[in-house]
Amino acid sequence: MDPAQLPPSPSRHATPALVLGILSIMLSGCFPVGLVLGFIGIARARAGSRELQLNPALEGRGLLEGGRICSIIGTVLSSIQAAFWMLYILMVLIIGLLSIIARSSGS
Repeated sequence: MDPAQLPPSPSRHATPALVLGILSIMLSGCFPVGLVLGFIGIARARAGSRELQLNPALEGRGLLEGGRICSIIGTVLSSIQAAFWMLYILMVLIIGLLSIIARSSGS
């Protein structure tokens, strides 16, 4: 086949960025995993965007944008989950301390 007739190849960062973004959303309930995958997905999408700017013959802009958006959503959901867990632990500690203080003052 003539090289001029070959379809343009996608960016090598396009598919991994999208997969990492989707996984970061799916695993946002386990917030450390969702955060890490989200950050890696954002980094891969940025690297792919730079690669597309340097070589406009490559394809995959839609996959990169989808991966970036999914990674941001996964990172936000994981951050919210982490904030809820920190608030929960803080409330348990405060209630525990208050019950200890109430017992010691009541004796």
